[in-house]
Amino acid sequence: MIINLQMNFSNYFDFSKRYFVVCISFLITFILSINFVYAENVFPLDTDRRAFSASFGEYRPGRLHSGIDLATFGRTGILVRAVYNGWVYRVRSSAGGYGNVVYIDSQNNRRTVYAHLKRFAPKIAVLLPRKAHELGGDMDGNTMESYPQKKVYVRKGEVIGYNGEAGIGLPHLHFELRDRSDRALNPMRRGIIEMNDSVPPVIEAVLIEPADETSTVEGSGWQTVLNHSRRRVRISAQGRVRILVKARDEDGKLGGVMGLDRLTLSVNGHNHSRIDMNSFSFERINEAVNVYDPFLSGFSPTNYTYDLTAPDGSAEIVSGAGFLKIGRGANNIRITAYDANGNKTSFSFVILQGKESLLGEQSGKTEYITRGGVMLRRNGKNIRVTDRDSFVEGIKVKVSYPSENVNVMLAGGAALKGSSANKIYSFLGGAISPPPQAVGEILHIGPYGFPSSKMQISIPTPRYANGLAVFSNGMWRWLDSSRTGNTRSAELDFLAPVVSVRDTLPPIISLNNNGVINIEDDFSGVAGDKVFAYKLEEGLQREIKGRYDIDRRGFIPEPEELLNLNSKEIIISAEDRAGNKIEKRLTLR
Repeated sequence: MIINLQMNFSNYFDFSKRYFVVCISFLITFILSINFVYAENVFPLDTDRRAFSASFGEYRPGRLHSGIDLATFGRTGILVRAVYNGWVYRVRSSAGGYGNVVYIDSQNNRRTVYAHLKRFAPKIAVLLPRKAHELGGDMDGNTMESYPQKKVYVRKGEVIGYNGEAGIGLPHLHFELRDRSDRALNPMRRGIIEMNDSVPPVIEAVLIEPADETSTVEGSGWQTVLNHSRRRVRISAQGRVRILVKARDEDGKLGGVMGLDRLTLSVNGHNHSRIDMNSFSFERINEAVNVYDPFLSGFSPTNYTYDLTAPDGSAEIVSGAGFLKIGRGANNIRITAYDANGNKTSFSFVILQGKESLLGEQSGKTEYITRGGVMLRRNGKNIRVTDRDSFVEGIKVKVSYPSENVNVMLAGGAALKGSSANKIYSFLGGAISPPPQAVGEILHIGPYGFPSSKMQISIPTPRYANGLAVFSNGMWRWLDSSRTGNTRSAELDFLAPVVSVRDTLPPIISLNNNGVINIEDDFSGVAGDKVFAYKLEEGLQREIKGRYDIDRRGFIPEPEELLNLNSKEIIISAEDRAGNKIEKRLTLR
């Protein structure tokens, strides 16, 4: 019995030893597999040609860019992969905005967003009530959305869709990283996506202007511009100044213009302010108009003009002391721009306290409105209007004091409601060249670029005027408006010159060599919901299902319509945003 008992214990310990070894081996394998899964990053776009076309925090009209854009060089249909293990939180399909987009939640309190997809992976596509169009929305352009009640899991690296151009924009992948409370996070800072870039940012210009009507720069209220030919110079100023920086970063592979990762301002070696594109909440996203000067920022051409004297805390990415108060002696200014890889460029100059110009004549402009008042140059003299209505050499300047939700009168009988500026300056005329469609004098409203969440401008216009145009980023652009009697009204995101226009030219319809139906407009833009196509069959017109793609500026028929198109004769009807209509018959090749 004793011998048998010893043998049983011996077998038991032998079994335990083997079991222990197997468990340890399994545990090591499991840990290694986890390390492998989570240590190696998955690039969301399945391509060897990795390039970026937009960075986190860039300026968009009235908001910040909440992700990064990955270039596809005009291609669609490239595999899009999940960067984390997780489950589908939300699926949405719309004809505008993000188009076809999927949101995936993960255990690490992360939410990733993949937008502008051509189509979803099958197990995600079935979560929507109807089939999604490759340009977004259902086949009739209606928006669809789903928050799955039952978790649909995806694995890291799994194909979740295919890149496209749904919603707004040409082919690319818009990728976002958020926490699960929907706070936007810079993915370049979290080790998910890396950028192989050795090209430093470019500081194109630094603009210094008075921050109020009692301050001066170079002895006046003009905006002084420093650029490559005016580095390490000395200028004079007194009081408080505003410092704007026009800068950009470039992807060395594309040469495309992107925004900065960080921007700092130091005075005599001490930090004054910092713009840091780390993270922000969507509740503060419209504060982009504080981080950037909206009058000097935008697309076509792409310009990013940062305000290094913006209010502290703006959009949760600005930290600083606001306007720079000029101290006695030399104020040594150093501005440093950084990209996501840490490449940097610096720009230095000195501001001396004083009222006299050290550079001589600074501006080629004849009129300009800053926060320091209206500056007019007449007969070689600088004239500054700040506190009362003035008539100066053919220009009548009106000074207005707005109050909340009350119309404030402007020059020329115009009115503005909703501005948060302490004082508004306005005048008619000026030296800015009007657009060819202008039918009245330009109404200047400033300080240029002063932002507001909701401003409404009302301008007396001739009856034959069918719209308004606003001047920003160096260009005149159509401004959607409505007419009541002899007045046109429109919403303004910031103060800028506005003029009444008459657009009489309808869109141009053509058929290019690839058989694509192009529809373009010279000024107001094509109204996408007013574009229709018809085929002629047996003497009857039958509608061709499809939609207008604003990015490609063309009509895109549904695939099944092309298969069933027996007639080569089609009719295209289009209308622009000014109401001009055109109908054209085309013969397909």
